[in-house]
Amino acid sequence: MKLHLFPNAWSANAPIEEETSTIQKSNWAQRWWAFTDSHYRTGLYLFFLSLLWFTGIHLLVNSSKSESAHFVPNCLIAIGYTVYLLVVGKMKPFWSRQPDEGLSHRLLNWWIWVISCFALNRSLPVFQESAVWVSMALVVSGTLTILYSGLTLVSARLREVFYFCWGSSLCLWLYFTGYLFWLYPVSFLGILFFGLGFHTFVPLLLLIAHFKVRLLPNIGLMNKIGSFVRK
Repeated sequence: MKLHLFPNAWSANAPIEEETSTIQKSNWAQRWWAFTDSHYRTGLYLFFLSLLWFTGIHLLVNSSKSESAHFVPNCLIAIGYTVYLLVVGKMKPFWSRQPDEGLSHRLLNWWIWVISCFALNRSLPVFQESAVWVSMALVVSGTLTILYSGLTLVSARLREVFYFCWGSSLCLWLYFTGYLFWLYPVSFLGILFFGLGFHTFVPLLLLIAHFKVRLLPNIGLMNKIGSFVRK
């Protein structure tokens, strides 16, 4: 019996695919858009809105002026989508088990928080100006996060390429998590009193989500092996 490393429904991240003949004839982007739900699309709109504000305000505001107040919209967008996911059930409070079908939504949510993190960094600098390779790695990681929501629509070969790149993205967030580790005690107090300290934990949350995504195919493989052995 031939075992496939990446089954068609390899995760519970999305509902079972039921494509019509029209969708089957369309390109990947059209099928992916039809495959995502309204909650994820809302997150995409907010992601690009936050990104547009982050890049646009940096170009419009003179470097001699404080950008402190301009961080607020990015933070409000991040908080708003987090609350939205909690309301619709795609995310649970942190002390609860998170639903697998909302993993892609939470990944997108943490990326909206990443934009807020870099916006805050302009006012409270923790990181120096990013090197070119770091900026490129962030772009690749963000792109992979969006592609992940439609991963079940591509071939097994392309999924293997995706997971190879995903491993590199995981290393990026491991680096950011380690870099910010010394700030965690102070940031925890910042959550209690100001709420801004939560930004320090965003790379850690993304790292955990990356590990979960990376382990899902292996869990699927082990389940297949277990079923084969039981037969």
